[in-house]
Amino acid sequence: MNGEVESQPEQSRQPFLFYLPAWLTIKPKITIANLEQERGALSLQERMGIERELRGVQDEFVETPELICRSLQLLENAVGDIPRKEAYETALFTNPEYVEDDDFRLAFLRADRFDANKAAVRMVKYWDRKVALFGTEKAFSPSVTVLHLSGQDHTALVKGGIRLLPYEDEAGRAIFFRDLRKFDSKADTMIRLVWFMVHQAIFDVENGDNIQKNGTIFLSEGSL
Repeated sequence: MNGEVESQPEQSRQPFLFYLPAWLTIKPKITIANLEQERGALSLQERMGIERELRGVQDEFVETPELICRSLQLLENAVGDIPRKEAYETALFTNPEYVEDDDFRLAFLRADRFDANKAAVRMVKYWDRKVALFGTEKAFSPSVTVLHLSGQDHTALVKGGIRLLPYEDEAGRAIFFRDLRKFDSKADTMIRLVWFMVHQAIFDVENGDNIQKNGTIFLSEGSL
């Protein structure tokens, strides 16, 4: 092994994968030597920052009604400044009550610590990716349900491919367990189930607001 953590050859990537984060679609080859070299190049402050991120430690952030109101208006302005947003505009035309709902938009602001410009980009990409994953016939419905999933997706879900654990970590983050052995080497199935489960957690469960504020973590077993 020579200190190497072997990875499987990367699968041919379907077009929609280019809309998705690299950590979901690319399997880099990692060596212990590379990890040690990268760690040695970090400053003490950078190492402490990584440790804080792993533990979910954040500076205290207080949401006030004034902050929320002001940020929602800034988000609206920032979205208007984005030149290309076809999927977003289609969603807005199809289901304006949902797309313009303050609670829906607040989730994107929370993800970017109320940076309206970053949240606007995130929200536009959200619709791009949703269309890429589920198609135009399903993407513009308010929720993501089992009806959005293919037969293979549903099989992997029933097998326990991805589960939301019934407890949180010490930082209040929701914990997902992803068993890649349940996916039969179908990367698109895994990505749709990740989307489905996270969407359920942050938008459709009782404590979704807390999950939006605190974030999520994934534990994984196996490889595709």
